[in-house]
Amino acid sequence: MAMQAPTRTGFERWQDGVSKAVSDVKWNSWDCEIQRAVNEYNRHLRGTSGYVPLDWQLIKAMLWVETGAHDPQWNAKPMQIGVSGDPGLASLLSGKKAAISLWFQAGKDN
Repeated sequence: MAMQAPTRTGFERWQDGVSKAVSDVKWNSWDCEIQRAVNEYNRHLRGTSGYVPLDWQLIKAMLWVETGAHDPQWNAKPMQIGVSGDPGLASLLSGKKAAISLWFQAGKDN
């Protein structure tokens, strides 16, 4: 009698996907764009007191978290902004969510 494998949680399936994605060349498809954007932010903000330069690989990891491994959205909208059903853009533009204050806190003098 075969035992049924335990049901994996969504997080566990996401972890499996990321582990497999490391060796999948399509996960490198945004590297140039990510590096270009991060370099631009770093160049623009380098004279700002307290600014710590961004690491493009950290930003790439954020994209992986947003999209998940092997999601078709990786090819079009890896940050998920504007993806049907994702509240991110509406929250950002509404000004009502706490995320907005976090987004702009970095630019304020404390």
